[in-house]
Formats: sequence, C-alpha cells, structure tokens
Amino acid sequence: MYSEVSFAVCIGRRARYARLFINRIKTSRNDLTTVIPKPNEPVEVALRRFRRAIQNNGLIAELRARTAYEKPTTERKRKKAAAVARLRKQIRRALPPRKLY
Repeated sequence: MYSEVSFAVCIGRRARYARLFINRIKTSRNDLTTVIPKPNEPVEVALRRFRRAIQNNGLIAELRARTAYEKPTTERKRKKAAAVARLRKQIRRALPPRKLY
C-alpha cells in the first residue's frame, strides 16, 4: 500500500509523522473489526451489529476527525470543552437527587 520510496520526498518532521502513520496502519491491520454472522441471521442484522461494533471502537469518530485538518487552537478548545463537560457530569452525579415536590 505505502512504500518506503515515498519517504524520500518527505523532509524532517513530516517524514517522522509519515513513518508513525504508516506504522499505525501496519499494526492496526491485525485487529480489524469482524462480525461473524450467526446461523439463520439476516445480512441486515449482521451489518447492524458490525456498525455498532465500529461505533463502540471509536473508528467512526477517528475517521471523521481525520477527514479535515483541525487547527491546534480549535483542538485545544474542543478538548477543554470536553473536560468541562466531564467535570460537570461528575459533579451532577455526586449531588443528591433533587426533591420532586
């Protein structure tokens, strides 16, 4: 798929990131998501299980993240907002339940 010849064009930091990306592709090939259809199971149901498995693995989110470049400032903002949301959720769970009257 990717050859070592393409690294001759890359210079410096780009070559390092390209090598890391290639190594990630090579290592991730072994752990592909597989769904074995059960006997008498319709193809649509097996496909639904496959989609759910991919969703749980986080592959869809990673694919969407890689489709477009995200600026470092935008990435920091997104991560900060996610951390704040996690903290709020943790605080909300720690509080006693509200009175319902």
